[in-house]
Amino acid sequence: MRMTNSEEFGICAVSVQCLTNKKALMEVFLKNYNKCDILCVTEHWCNSANVDMMQLQDYEVTAKFMRQEHTHGGALIYAKRSCTDNRISPIACDRFCVE
Repeated sequence: MRMTNSEEFGICAVSVQCLTNKKALMEVFLKNYNKCDILCVTEHWCNSANVDMMQLQDYEVTAKFMRQEHTHGGALIYAKRSCTDNRISPIACDRFCVE
C-alpha cells in the first residue's frame, strides 16, 4: 500500500495456529522483514487470560478477537509503534467477528 506522501506502508498476514509457541519466531521474522507496518495474525488460539502476553517487540495490538466457546481461532492486528502516531486507530474487532 502506498500512502499519499509517497511513504510505503506494508501489511502482512499470517495464520500461525498457536502464537504462544511461535512468538519468538514471529519476532525474528518481523526484525528481518522490516517492511511490515501492520501484522494480521489469525488462528492465534489465545484466550483472554494469555492474549496480553503476546506483545511483540516494536508493535502494538490495535485489535484483538478471542473465541469464547471454542479453543482455536482468533485474530490479532498489530501495528508498528512508529505507525500508531495519528495514522492507525484501534479497531473494535468484536463488530466484525462472530463466534
